[in-house]
Amino acid sequence: MRGKLAWRPAEDREWTFVGGYIDADNGYDAFSLDNTRTTLSDEPGRDRQRATYGSAALRWDLSPAVAFQGTGGYAVSDSDYGYDEDWTYP
Repeated sequence: MRGKLAWRPAEDREWTFVGGYIDADNGYDAFSLDNTRTTLSDEPGRDRQRATYGSAALRWDLSPAVAFQGTGGYAVSDSDYGYDEDWTYP
């Protein structure tokens, strides 16, 4: 999910806000020695991520020759990635 909002409170100022949330769970990563994605591993692994992010940007024309532009952002992510590195089953 992602959203973006542009707001112009005055002719010389413009704010842009962006925010989003990611919740991805790809199940598992199936690496195989022969590149067929069929594995004999006893621990197939996992690939998950949850992230929240946002940013705000301001452009302010102070004069015809000078403009201020600033951006701030924030992100939090929790990811879990793993696989059976020996790719074998005992």
